[in-house]
Amino acid sequence: MKTNIIFLFIIIYCTTLNLLAQEQKAGVDAENRDTTSTEQPKKQEIRRFLVLEKNGINKRIRFYEGQELQFKLKGDVIRNKTKIQKIEEKSIIVQDVNIDLADFQSVRINTSSYYPNLFKFATLVGGVGYLGLDLVNNGPEMTRQSFITPAIFLGTHLLLRLFYPNNKTHQLGRKKYLKTIIIH
Repeated sequence: MKTNIIFLFIIIYCTTLNLLAQEQKAGVDAENRDTTSTEQPKKQEIRRFLVLEKNGINKRIRFYEGQELQFKLKGDVIRNKTKIQKIEEKSIIVQDVNIDLADFQSVRINTSSYYPNLFKFATLVGGVGYLGLDLVNNGPEMTRQSFITPAIFLGTHLLLRLFYPNNKTHQLGRKKYLKTIIIH
């Protein structure tokens, strides 16, 4: 019975995702059509996106104009967090400043996901909550069980924070580098 319910939820979820993708595609096609004039379009400006490329791996991390970027420049002590205004061939413009791609030392990416964050929060609340409720119920008398259970919860919380960090910093160099790609 439980497996049937799980399969039903999976089917509903996949169907919903498929319908949303179709609606987005239809919306993009409708936005790109020009129904007001029949003139030939003028030469369009070349649009680009920024890519964090890793040698030997086909996975690319893409950044677009208007997206927030956390980075550290060579020789800087602090990390910058700003929106990308424009992406050019060998540089990007942030806050009306043109920064060459070779000047980047590191890029930080938010890698948080729903379930690890949910479990991190639940184990933290469980550990602190159990200790607090035990103090309320038993008063100042603490038993061995009063320390073991919160320690297990808080230890699990620390392990989850260690194995599922919210941010990942990529040091740029020979193996990881930034480049721009033209959007067709």
